[in-house]
Amino acid sequence: MLEETSSYYFIEGNVKFDRKDYYGAIDYYTKSIELNSNYEDSYNTRGIAKIKLKHYQSAIEDFDKAIKLNDNFENAYFNRHLAYQELGEKEKAFKDFIKYQQLELKNK
Repeated sequence: MLEETSSYYFIEGNVKFDRKDYYGAIDYYTKSIELNSNYEDSYNTRGIAKIKLKHYQSAIEDFDKAIKLNDNFENAYFNRHLAYQELGEKEKAFKDFIKYQQLELKNK
């Protein structure tokens, strides 16, 4: 059996996510975070799973954590913009989308 590391749980979460088992994916991403609270990808992807379940505010909290860990994490800005859009927070969504585009251009 693979060693149960943060990366292991992240990968297992991705398997659940790909199978559209978003609750299962969230459980695995949470275990990944419990083992490594600095794993920005786990926060980001858990946030995406929460968007799929329409848990927008909780998703924003995950994207906030991912961005706090890496303020150049362009995908977290893009995903947070999607959650803000769903909540009707257009100004915040627009601001995040602009930040996403700036980072995307910078990273090309």
